Amino acid sequence: MKLVIYLTLLVCLVSSVSAQKRFSMDDYAKMSAEEKRVLFSGTDNSQLDDPNKFLDLFIQGLEDSDAIVRRRATQKLSLTMIGLQRLKQQNAAIPVKLNRMAEVQKILTAKLTDPDAETRGAAISAIAYSGAPNRETEITLLTQFGRESNEQLKGGIIETMVFAGYESYTFKQAVFSSLLDASDYVRNASSKAAAQIKPTGALPLLVQALERFTSGRHLAVDAVAAYGTEALPYLPNLEKLLADPTIPGDLHNRVSRAIEAIKNPKPQPHTEPKVKAVTLVDTDQLPAPDQKIPPAAVPNTTQPAPEIKTPLETKSAAEPIEEAAQPTQWGIIAALLLALLAIVAVLLKRRA
Repeated sequence: MKLVIYLTLLVCLVSSVSAQKRFSMDDYAKMSAEEKRVLFSGTDNSQLDDPNKFLDLFIQGLEDSDAIVRRRATQKLSLTMIGLQRLKQQNAAIPVKLNRMAEVQKILTAKLTDPDAETRGAAISAIAYSGAPNRETEITLLTQFGRESNEQLKGGIIETMVFAGYESYTFKQAVFSSLLDASDYVRNASSKAAAQIKPTGALPLLVQALERFTSGRHLAVDAVAAYGTEALPYLPNLEKLLADPTIPGDLHNRVSRAIEAIKNPKPQPHTEPKVKAVTLVDTDQLPAPDQKIPPAAVPNTTQPAPEIKTPLETKSAAEPIEEAAQPTQWGIIAALLLALLAIVAVLLKRRA
């Protein structure tokens, strides 16, 4: 997608010559809860008059007394962070002030304990893309991974982090420890991550996943193949799976390609994650030197995996089903970014 599109998307958040109505932060303070819901869901053409108050608006939305306003503000901020990342990566000028980013990150971290799953999911994405990969954010996200009860969001944390460019030893250990997780969401996200960052010692677990689970086997196969000749000792396992007449045709083809890739690997150029996060502001928050990731952040896989559970729903009971709104400027922003970045679709379940 061309740079001008990203720039237009962001500028639409703060100014527009064709906007029907412009508002100030004073005007926002006087809005009703319903008006704020509409503002953050993008069902009108209202525009903030001062780009320098860009993050101020989101801070107010994130801390609103209305749960639905908070959810929608967090979701909108998540999409906006990704738009800012694309601008930054294209060396384009960011047309808004980000001087309160540290405060926003602190509020987003608090949102990780929100009872609404959609709000938590949006906060996960927004935090990951609020700056370049760093120790403090890694601690925040992996701590949430260790305590998150929603299986879909747990998988989303792994997938978000690998897309954002996390590849530290600690993150690799979290991926390694989740390759046999009972949840399809977590296990599949970990298999996809393993194909990208290739944790040491993960091959035996990936092969176990192939033999123990039917869901996500194609992802485990891809991850095994990503190791190239290192996976040669596991060719008999793949050949056994290939000989199974009950596997679907697409999996059969995938296994065949994996076997060929392991036997005759071709040099693969190192590629950065397509949406790897970069620094958005000049002074990123630095972690305290004594910060450590709690043990709960890296799950223990020495115990047998329990029976697969039904994934939790991410739709909050606090908000009734609403009619789909007509797309406007903010709605178009969300649609385009969601189409571009699959990871957002994992974390932010679309409103009915």
